Amino acid sequence: MTTELNLSDYDAKIIISPNDYKLYKKRAYLYAKDKNYIAAIDDMQMACSIKPSEPAFYFSIARWQITVGKFKLAIDNLDEARLLEKKLEVFYYSDSCYFLSSIAYLNLFENENAYHAILRVESDARIHIRGKLYTKINILKLFSGES
Repeated sequence: MTTELNLSDYDAKIIISPNDYKLYKKRAYLYAKDKNYIAAIDDMQMACSIKPSEPAFYFSIARWQITVGKFKLAIDNLDEARLLEKKLEVFYYSDSCYFLSSIAYLNLFENENAYHAILRVESDARIHIRGKLYTKINILKLFSGES
């Protein structure tokens, strides 16, 4: 039987092991589950500072930054995730990074960048952010003049 730890459990563990990036990562996901995205971002940034070579950390930070409207910062983190994936020769998040970049660019009214990012998405991506459903098809329709 496994017992899921709560926030206070992670608080105590982090005091004992402040350089364990896994603790910050797990607590970040708990914060995000509770929709406390600012705390989630802070903890995932701590995980990044301890283990800066993990693309998933940057991707998670960016996803939460988009949720709270920090679009430029999100784009920077998505770019970092893609660069790390290229360096590590793994491409698990690339499609999702381009998809989230297109959403961030749309929210910044940088339509040309949004268009170029969405064209690089190979899958039929979809995500709910801030009460709105974004899909690759709907984003492409914005550029084709369809509604």
